[in-house]
Amino acid sequence: MLQENNKVVNQKIKKLVSFIATRQQVHYPEIMSFLQVSRKEVVKYLNIISKRLQNTDMKLVRKRNVGIYFEGDINQIYRVFQTSNEITLSTNNRQNLILLSLLLDNDDGIKLESICEKYYVSRSTLDRDIKELKKELDPTLKIIGTRKGLKIKGDEKEKRNQASKIINKYWMETFDNNVRKISIPMELRELVEESTIRMVQEILLKLTNSTNLVFTEFQYQSFFIHICIMIERIKQKKYLKEEPIKNEIILKETQLLCSYIEDAFHVKVPTSEEKYLNIHIIGVKKNIQGQITKDYFCKDNDLSNFLKDNLDNWDEQLIEDLTIHLDDAIYRAENNLQIFNPYTNQIFYLYPVATNEAIQLASKIASNYGLKFNNDEIAYIAIHIEAYDERIKQKKYKNQKIKIVVVCSTGLGTARIIVQHIRKCIKDDAVITRVVSVEELLSNSISEDIIVSTVPIQFVSVRVIVVDPIITSVEIKEIKQAVHVMKDRETKKEFLKLLSPETIFIGNLSSQKDVIKYLGNKLIELGYADPEIIGSINSREKMASTALAKLNIAIPHPEPGTVRKTNIAIYIPKHEIKWGKSKVNLIFLMSYKKADINVLPFDDIYHGFNLMVSSDELRVKLLSSKTKQEAYKSIYQFLK
Repeated sequence: MLQENNKVVNQKIKKLVSFIATRQQVHYPEIMSFLQVSRKEVVKYLNIISKRLQNTDMKLVRKRNVGIYFEGDINQIYRVFQTSNEITLSTNNRQNLILLSLLLDNDDGIKLESICEKYYVSRSTLDRDIKELKKELDPTLKIIGTRKGLKIKGDEKEKRNQASKIINKYWMETFDNNVRKISIPMELRELVEESTIRMVQEILLKLTNSTNLVFTEFQYQSFFIHICIMIERIKQKKYLKEEPIKNEIILKETQLLCSYIEDAFHVKVPTSEEKYLNIHIIGVKKNIQGQITKDYFCKDNDLSNFLKDNLDNWDEQLIEDLTIHLDDAIYRAENNLQIFNPYTNQIFYLYPVATNEAIQLASKIASNYGLKFNNDEIAYIAIHIEAYDERIKQKKYKNQKIKIVVVCSTGLGTARIIVQHIRKCIKDDAVITRVVSVEELLSNSISEDIIVSTVPIQFVSVRVIVVDPIITSVEIKEIKQAVHVMKDRETKKEFLKLLSPETIFIGNLSSQKDVIKYLGNKLIELGYADPEIIGSINSREKMASTALAKLNIAIPHPEPGTVRKTNIAIYIPKHEIKWGKSKVNLIFLMSYKKADINVLPFDDIYHGFNLMVSSDELRVKLLSSKTKQEAYKSIYQFLK
């Protein structure tokens, strides 16, 4: 009984937190009416909230004649009161839940009042949410208002695709003793029942045990979610339309799956639903056959030849990997099968060059095959291209390491011990080029970066570390630190090489469109870019916003063919600018000339960049800079 009471109290506290946070300022009578409790109980709940916020930057304020409200970051409040299997009520998550409710509604419509009450938002906040959702919704779907409330009008298949994308975001999967465990947050369980999830998992396990089907991870996830949504919609008598399908033969595996579903859920799977399940199963079987016929894909397939003709740089490994992946991807696109990539935004941020190449390749595939890839598919292509780039970089830079010369005057045996200890600590970060005596060192020029010596010597231009013949752990640590500092210094310089005061701009522009146009025109004036650069940047932003919300920055980049000179331009606005869905206060235009793509040390460039954008101190200096020279000086001093 005590457990039940605690559960009720926790639920009321979370409701109260959302109630205060969404209304910003409330009074005791409002809370008493909302929770249907006495003033004494309200005080008790408020005391619990205050206690839970003690070790945070948040504060619950109670002021007589003013009201009750929170001070601090509202998202931190939600994190404090969030349970392990619950969705944080951020704006984005709330909008996702509202959209999912509308997509899976049985067409009766959902009253605005019930949405406001459920998510503890005002009518004006809900209106803003709906406005944002309309922008994001697929063009074939429309949010409309009726006497019964809000509903989504459009094709059933597209509704399910949109719903799948949302559920994918909250998919939780763990393995315990090789047993797969799947769950979704509590907020989704009223839309997709927990029992449905458990039974679908049992059905797919039974199917794989009864057949030779082997699912890849993303095939399993997308198929699983599709079946869950299909079952919920069949219960509501919402079926897919009958559509002509190329392959009308229903596979025995599909028939078996349908029989399992019908027995478990006591429903009849319509022909239209069976055909769509069949498309998924064919895709899974294609993947199995694709592994067997890898040589065919790589040598004789039209797709591999197409890739060789349309990629500027490639090796056989890239052609093989992309051919096998794209064969499945094209099948998915042709049959409108969904795939979700949880790392799409990170891939676009971490690998901008590979992403640009993937976007160009996807555009060429679209023209040649008459289909379109979404951002998740493009991100998977980018991963393969990035893997190729890494292979090339490893071959090219394998000799570009910090060089160490060991100077030893006590004999070859001691020198070997020193060398072994150093090699063990430096691993792949540095290389010992030679072991010499003092006389040999002084009689030849020194090309190394660090001298490790058992004899006290001095050089102005080279770092010297003096060690005992029996080298100590402290000395090993000093060598390791010196290598790290030197390597870090070298990598930081790579970012500075692409930046100059003439490509730093401070201004009052207030929109993404204006900033892109301004920066593009400046680079054209400097002779760094062609006139097509502006359209190129805008096209890239349409594919996926380059805003990084957590860092409050945007990193737009043009198609390399529009760049005449590799450079990095920075725009520092006086006020925050809306970039896509985010707000940013620093914009970095990363422009790479096509001919430089394979020679630029991108790891080093982005190492310096990441250090820079992660520094709050440097950000403050940049945002308060009065001139471009002042901004450049701050960056230079930080990275030098």
